[in-house]
Amino acid sequence: MTWPTNNIYFLLIFSVFWVLLHAQENATEHVLSTKDTVQTRMITYCTTQEGEKGFCMPLSNCSNLIGLADKTEAEKYLKKSMCGPKKDDPGNPMVCCGTRKHSDVFPKICGKQNVTIRARVVGGKEAQIGEFPWLARLIHKRDFKKAGCAGFLITSKYVVTAAHCLTSDLIENLGPVFEVQLGEHNTKTKIDCDSHNKTCAPKPQVIRVKDVISHPKYDENSRQHYHDIGLIQLKKAAKFTSHVAPICLLEQLDLVPFEYWLSGWGLTNHSDSNSHSNIKMKVSVPPVPHLNCSLKYQSVDMHLNNKQFCAGGQKGKDSCSGDSGGPLMLVKNRNQWFAAGVVSYGMGCGKKDWPGVYTNITSYTKWIRKTILTNGEKKKKSNAKH
Repeated sequence: MTWPTNNIYFLLIFSVFWVLLHAQENATEHVLSTKDTVQTRMITYCTTQEGEKGFCMPLSNCSNLIGLADKTEAEKYLKKSMCGPKKDDPGNPMVCCGTRKHSDVFPKICGKQNVTIRARVVGGKEAQIGEFPWLARLIHKRDFKKAGCAGFLITSKYVVTAAHCLTSDLIENLGPVFEVQLGEHNTKTKIDCDSHNKTCAPKPQVIRVKDVISHPKYDENSRQHYHDIGLIQLKKAAKFTSHVAPICLLEQLDLVPFEYWLSGWGLTNHSDSNSHSNIKMKVSVPPVPHLNCSLKYQSVDMHLNNKQFCAGGQKGKDSCSGDSGGPLMLVKNRNQWFAAGVVSYGMGCGKKDWPGVYTNITSYTKWIRKTILTNGEKKKKSNAKH
């Protein structure tokens, strides 16, 4: 029995159509798989800068580019990777997404220092020269002598701090954050040397600020201080040395540490508003269960969320005014340091049974990555207007 010619042509055309449709569905499913809900659309093929076959899609859906390294060429690389029609959201452009993973936003080497820890900090001891080389002092435009807050270096061009350090009354009084000091120890001396003058540190690196970025959900008028985190983009890259280096960001807390560490130039006496330290200080503080801390702050109508946590509560040992924006740190992996929190607020300084409240870094690493990656594509407010 022979099939009519028309039937054979029909089956052949149908088979080709089915294969193409099946391949496109697989490509769509593979490329657009994400935790976020996305609409299925026609696939546009493209070629990446590495010469491999890729798919044109929104940057936020491309896991291989969302973690692009924060290098000088990062912005240029993204621009060259753009494809397809322009979107209404310039912060989420269409890019050619391949299968190769690129470097992470954060440096491969982080959290390392050349000193070992010994047994603004209220109740703290003097840090060693070169200890906590990621610590940054934020200098304001209107008063160069005053550092209203601290921060910490996470890449060569980005510093993390608290959002309230970039907005609120602090900016109205001192002016916008204008410069960042890195590698500082004693603010009263031009050259920092140890007690025997045998070891001296190089001069601090002072770098102008290019832009400040507060978390979009931070509300400076709310006393709850939710999303109290921000980024400072530097005009030029910091030079990594033994006294200037990035800290790692904690992405997941597997085990609550025995202790956290604080460091800064904040108040050393909670009853004296003029007791800011000239020398970088350090102190250890214990973790505090979230429920205990939450109940404590509810008594003064402060309500913690799951992106905040507490540490401290010992009399005379705490972060204080001037330490805001600095890191709450822990050490693991054989002397590798991680920023677990950002100093946010507290009830006074070093008051017994009143822990300090910190913004949880693990809740914001994705935002930090995306902001660093896409910042060059966004239409930003000038720092001078803050």
